[in-house]
Amino acid sequence: TDIPRVHVPYLVAPSAMACPFGWTPAPQDGGAYSARCYASVDWATSLRECVENCGAGAAPVCPSSAAENALIIRLATDESIARMWLGMYRSASGDFECVADTSASAGYSNWNLIYGEPNNWQGREDCVQLGVSSNWEDISCDYRSRMTRGCICGSPLNVSAAYLDEVARME
Repeated sequence: TDIPRVHVPYLVAPSAMACPFGWTPAPQDGGAYSARCYASVDWATSLRECVENCGAGAAPVCPSSAAENALIIRLATDESIARMWLGMYRSASGDFECVADTSASAGYSNWNLIYGEPNNWQGREDCVQLGVSSNWEDISCDYRSRMTRGCICGSPLNVSAAYLDEVARME
């Protein structure tokens, strides 16, 4: 005998249901997003601290498109964050890589070209922040003695082994 199938419509889109409480789902606008869910977590004084604050299964966001960069700017503005860590670092080869185990940022960038970013000032700027101009700036990875920055995480994302191997070199 055939058992009739009953279709039960979702009251909420499946991608929205996948986000934990307090996390924002990625828009369903056809844009390229590296994560399904986004959240602002505790302020951090270093990229390492930002990675730790994201927790298991999440990582600082590495924007993969103008749409994702705009989402991050909106979330930062909603949280009154003027500067925030992005999930990017300069690897030993000199290229910028994502903290997360993804190739999300390949082909997309939003550097502050007016100030010549990335400029690796004094050879010590191996991390990236979203600055007050909403553009990217390379900065020191360890600002413990200076200022904290916001941290917006994406999930599900896993921290890459390559980042874990290089974090001590950058601080």
